[in-house]
Amino acid sequence: MMFAKGILCLLGMFCVVPAWSQERSEAERFYDADEHALIRDFEREHIPLDGSKVQYIPFRKSEKFGFADKRTHAMKIAPVYEQVFATYPEGAIVSPDGDRYGLVNYEGKFLIPPAFRNLYKEGDLYHGLFSGRDTTRQSPYDSYIGNYYFNEKGELLFYAHAHRFESFSAIDSLAWFRYGRTYSVYNRAGKMVKTFEYDSVKTFQGIFGNSLVFMTPGNDGTNTFSAYTVDGRLLYSLPLEENYVRELYQLNQHMYGLVTGDGFLFVNEKGEPYDFGLVFGAIGFGFENEFDGYYNTGPLLVRSDDDKRCGYLSRDGRFLLPLEYSYLGVPGDNGWIAFSKPDAYGVGFIDTTGKVRMPATINPFGLRQMDAFGLNLQFHEGLCVTAGQRSDTLYGDSDPKNYRWYYINEQGQTVFELPDSTVMAGHFSGGLAPVMFASGGLGFIDKKGKLRIAPKYAPAMAGAYPLPQIVLPYFRNGYAYLKGWKGYVDSTGYEFFGGKRVYDHYDFSH
Repeated sequence: MMFAKGILCLLGMFCVVPAWSQERSEAERFYDADEHALIRDFEREHIPLDGSKVQYIPFRKSEKFGFADKRTHAMKIAPVYEQVFATYPEGAIVSPDGDRYGLVNYEGKFLIPPAFRNLYKEGDLYHGLFSGRDTTRQSPYDSYIGNYYFNEKGELLFYAHAHRFESFSAIDSLAWFRYGRTYSVYNRAGKMVKTFEYDSVKTFQGIFGNSLVFMTPGNDGTNTFSAYTVDGRLLYSLPLEENYVRELYQLNQHMYGLVTGDGFLFVNEKGEPYDFGLVFGAIGFGFENEFDGYYNTGPLLVRSDDDKRCGYLSRDGRFLLPLEYSYLGVPGDNGWIAFSKPDAYGVGFIDTTGKVRMPATINPFGLRQMDAFGLNLQFHEGLCVTAGQRSDTLYGDSDPKNYRWYYINEQGQTVFELPDSTVMAGHFSGGLAPVMFASGGLGFIDKKGKLRIAPKYAPAMAGAYPLPQIVLPYFRNGYAYLKGWKGYVDSTGYEFFGGKRVYDHYDFSH
């Protein structure tokens, strides 16, 4: 975890090194602030709003942002902000100068001052971060990360300056902060519920499932991970050969899930591994950063270590679908899961009980092209998009021209097929689906395949080398965010922006 550097420094202290080097290691280990907590390129990102929960929509005019009434389109706040990061019923996270962010209401008043490098909404809390300096320390390591928490009214609940920290997750109502050697644990109400000092033997690992987990090394090559409540009650002690555990979850009395450098593993109460783990493809690159949300939303897609058979495991450790499938997808909004069996070539759909809902008759060829656009084979609003190989093609397998895009219904019937010029088609949301053509234009079609919003847009990119991601726009209760234009379009095609496309200059080089 984040103490890996500190552990290496501890090991190094057994060597003969100059006194000044030891002093520097001590300072670096405890007082070197985690600047990675201040995410760079914050201004390039945006959290798409839910049209059913807000009244006002960000409106970009040239390079400035304001807010317009979603029904009348009248400007509520003139375009004066450099960036809009997210929009909520109580207000929006904006930046007046492109550098610092705050929460402004729809009267133009800042509920949270624009003083933060990053400002996030975590449940019903707003979490602001900035980099600060401790003027009392005469050391190169005098920086810290300021963490300030507010309620939805903009009232300050608490703050904690820290060199390392983990904020509130999707499944935890506790957060921890370490300043120097001292740890502090807070709950969502802003109350400090525990403090303790750094221990070089019994090292703190983090808060998982609202329990405080510590690691103690053993003489036999194993490490014991012990979980406690905030009042000190021991929940479990788990011996493990793994010494690089990023996260640890107790699924039931006999099963534990570990996020390690190798993936998501499962062990019993003796620390003995099961013969299956998490399918990396279910999460993707950097999956450990997304695991809280994934873990909190449903069953876990797993595969066996020996024959790579897939199954679904409930979060309490029960197999919902046994390890007998060669492929399993992610459930769509009807709960159906794409599947294939080892003895069959095609792909079909089953429900979470394993009952076949559609025979395995879909050609799996198109899954490769769908994966390139971050698309799962699943149903949305009664239709499933898929890509098939053209029988008369002269193009190679990787050429988009080798694919035909079409939609099927829950009876397995083709509802419509898109023109040959189509290079990508997405899922339906709000009755519309994104479609991109060979000309490069992206528009939206309805459930009859008719073009409803002209193909004058384009997909955008996110992430960085080596795995940039294609970002497709989707409607959330009537509004879709076009990342390349930093603005919204509603389901009628009305654009909440004016001016040319705004390009994000991502660096995909080494």
